[in-house]
Amino acid sequence: MKIKALREICLENEFAVLNGFYLCPIDELKKIYNGCGPDWLPDEIREGLTEYLWFFEAPFLEHDFSFELSDKTRDGFKEANRRLYNNSCKLVANYYSWWISPITKARRYAQAFAIYRACARFGWSAWLDETPNNKKEA
Repeated sequence: MKIKALREICLENEFAVLNGFYLCPIDELKKIYNGCGPDWLPDEIREGLTEYLWFFEAPFLEHDFSFELSDKTRDGFKEANRRLYNNSCKLVANYYSWWISPITKARRYAQAFAIYRACARFGWSAWLDETPNNKKEA
């Protein structure tokens, strides 16, 4: 139950989430979640990125949920990406100490920022995507 565990991480770390995230059935979240990267990326690249950035899978889950329910607006897009960044930073802050692992903590913050910038710069087409995995329900 990887998805259930990821959602628990979101809850435990008090992530900012799109309304309905915690009410969404696990089976539905499992269909929505694709890891790191847009649907148009080849599966092996998304899987490799997700494996490399495994620490951020819980923020990715909420981000994928936000994209699934995209309102197709620029403001909605910016807010989804801000949540991804803020949730990622919250996770880093909660899991790493500046005293015990300062290099790892700094590296994770840098990764969080790089993820945010990549989504902000290259994610607009995915935000507008109307594929079955990214359709707003009527």
